[in-house]
Amino acid sequence: MIGFKKVWPLAALATLLLLGTGCPGTGASDEQKEPYFLSGREKVRHADYVGAIQSFSKAIEVNPRSAAAHYELGCLSEERGADPAAAIYHYERYLNLSPRAENVTIVRERINTCKLELAKSSFLTLGGQSGQREKELKAELDRLLAENTQLRHQLGTLGQNVRVPAATNSPAVTKLIVPTKQVPTPATNLVASPGATNRPPTPVAAAKTHKIASGETPGIIARKYGIKVESLMAANPGLDPKKLKIGQSVNVPAR
Repeated sequence: MIGFKKVWPLAALATLLLLGTGCPGTGASDEQKEPYFLSGREKVRHADYVGAIQSFSKAIEVNPRSAAAHYELGCLSEERGADPAAAIYHYERYLNLSPRAENVTIVRERINTCKLELAKSSFLTLGGQSGQREKELKAELDRLLAENTQLRHQLGTLGQNVRVPAATNSPAVTKLIVPTKQVPTPATNLVASPGATNRPPTPVAAAKTHKIASGETPGIIARKYGIKVESLMAANPGLDPKKLKIGQSVNVPAR
């Protein structure tokens, strides 16, 4: 009985300390220890992306506030599922659950890239139709292009201040890259390795030039030459889609 009285206060003190420092199982590292989450990571390593999406979805069913699972689903939807709408949803849930994450800027750029893909697919669906809806989609596409260019510029100026957190502490982008087939993304291309210096992207060599006519936008010019809008913007780093002038020369890269 005397031994019990001596031990009990120590146990009570340990319990109080635990209560004062927060309940276990609420940190990001604990989210990544959840069985379904671990199963999803394992399936990604084996290139079973459909199975990985199912596992991460189960992890969210178990813990709806699993920011790590939402982030993984966002990356898979964008890179492997070709579903920008789903990627936007999961990225935004991740930011809501982890507003102070170190990769916030990168995730926001990914969201903007997915919105750009949605706008492009909607525009292509209309084909050659005319009318107010087509004009609205063109304006939205140009706005998203400008925002995406601005975000890329911001990431380039951050330099050493932008870094990817360690894989053991947070959901890192590199976890989704399969060794046999590397899939570069706008975010990973802009993050410098330790000790390296970020440099702005090298402009694409121009095959010809084009003089802007009335009513032309980057999207119209790109379609005219059968190239991607991103390639046209990369060949013209200082081009502002909202301030195009008639007669202005733009570089048109080779296909």
